[in-house]
Amino acid sequence: MGIGISRKVADVTYNRFFMDSDSKAIAKRFKISYQLSIAAGILFSGLLKQYVLNRSFSAWKNFNAANALLSFLFSVLAVCRLFISLSNSNPNPNIQETIELNGISPSLDNNETNSNLDSDPNAGFGKIFENLILFVCLYMFQQFSSISGYFSYTEEIFADSPNIYIVLGVANFVGTLLNVAIEALKDSEDACNNCLGNLVNHFDIKSIILISGVVCLILFLVFFPGFLENIALIKSATAFCFIFCFSFGFGPSPWMITPEILPKSLQNAYNPFGYTLNWLCAFLVTFTTTKILSSLNVFAFLISSVFFAVFTLIMAFSGLGLYEKLAKFFCNTQFFRIFCCCKKNYNVNSTF
Repeated sequence: MGIGISRKVADVTYNRFFMDSDSKAIAKRFKISYQLSIAAGILFSGLLKQYVLNRSFSAWKNFNAANALLSFLFSVLAVCRLFISLSNSNPNPNIQETIELNGISPSLDNNETNSNLDSDPNAGFGKIFENLILFVCLYMFQQFSSISGYFSYTEEIFADSPNIYIVLGVANFVGTLLNVAIEALKDSEDACNNCLGNLVNHFDIKSIILISGVVCLILFLVFFPGFLENIALIKSATAFCFIFCFSFGFGPSPWMITPEILPKSLQNAYNPFGYTLNWLCAFLVTFTTTKILSSLNVFAFLISSVFFAVFTLIMAFSGLGLYEKLAKFFCNTQFFRIFCCCKKNYNVNSTF
């Protein structure tokens, strides 16, 4: 049924806060509150769908239209902010931070950086387009293998299950609550006398994500025969466990896991342009894949299981280096270089 209006509004705020904030402690508290607000928004949307929007198709249509409109407006605001930052020939510290997020090495001194920007004001965009290809591929992958299908096709999948929207919303909220609790307690001085803190300090975040991915894959495979045989108990229980495990490992929304699975060098490029790209992909990919997955019926979940298995294997064995190789491959491909202005062996001093 979608992620809800609160996620759309919060994305830009979340990103700008981390770019402008001088206090990591405040930023961390904001991130925790932000994730919980998304999970609460999903639960609230489930309540609306269960008790209000199901009674009126026009209300459901208007709700989605408002959601899409807010997405578009905040996308425009985000990308305009980036354009203004990069077009300024004398960047201030905040804009310098934005430029660093776009891939320019922070090791350059201010004079050299300003000189490069003055001689080529579009230099920062080359790195953006280089990463754009990767984000498109990742987002399409997320769209095929994410939890959003459980909300998009809830009526078709769980038509005979009572209060399923609320059940799935609660699963997401509880899983997210544990996710942010682990993040808050990780390496915290107050965690020494806390059982959960002692437990999470024995695992790194990548291990937690990997375990979550493996469990989600198993639950996908369990869900498939339950869906084929139309066993309501198996469908409901598996869906609850799947969304709980997903939100526990990855957070409340598939749109939030991109920075977590990317290498540090590519996480820095996740700027307002990246959020705008996510929203554009959300509209285009969801619009087309909804029809495709609906026509595939039960086999859509078998396909999702395959995608989740691939994702889990990548997390387990590639050391995340595959994403950098994937980005390099696409950006060195003639087709993408022509249409996305990507240059082979791009560097700060090059133009396009």
